[in-house]
Amino acid sequence: MNWFNDFWDLVFPRICITCQNNLLKNENEVCLSCLTDLAFLNDYKFPNDNKIYYQIAGLAPIKGAFSGFRFDKGGKLQVLLHQLKYNQKPQIGIILGEFLATQIGECPFPKNSVLVPIPLHPKKLKKRGYNQATYIAKGLANSWNLSINEKDFVRTQYTESQTFKTKDERQKNVENIFDLLNPIHQTVILVDDVITTGSTLISACKKLNEKEVQEIYVLTIAAASY
Repeated sequence: MNWFNDFWDLVFPRICITCQNNLLKNENEVCLSCLTDLAFLNDYKFPNDNKIYYQIAGLAPIKGAFSGFRFDKGGKLQVLLHQLKYNQKPQIGIILGEFLATQIGECPFPKNSVLVPIPLHPKKLKKRGYNQATYIAKGLANSWNLSINEKDFVRTQYTESQTFKTKDERQKNVENIFDLLNPIHQTVILVDDVITTGSTLISACKKLNEKEVQEIYVLTIAAASY
């Protein structure tokens, strides 16, 4: 069937969603050139001594935190995350997760760690059809051979969009919106797409700590505050 695929690509070429150039056979949705253009942060080398860590650690006890790439307004990563969240392209989450893991190399977390995607409220999950953080976690899991737990940590309250809220309003908007249904006796790596003020992640970390999760790390694809 390779001849058919080659013919199909000739008639209907696959293009990169960021630069609009033709994709190579081994590329999917986004070209390697655009991925390597992303502003990679090296904070994974110092998970408890970086801006993201201090953004969270002052309000919630965590073992470490870091983001993979800097979020630039109007940049390629913003395009990718928009496609991931709003244009029914969950596979971009896997691509970003795998690419981030490739950039980091060896898994920087303890061997007994479990990836826990920040959950969506069931109402939003039904509307979107998937949780973008779960697909990012799948990409990381593929590369680092880690398990994913997306059933025990849940979002119990539906909240308004955080986009136009102040930092204090964001924090109040997400207070006590999570719950842990069953104990997790592993190191938890909370996974999300982008961190802005950190309010949602802080709320999640507080709940996990309240439920006696001993070690918590935070990992996001992007950081908007760099």
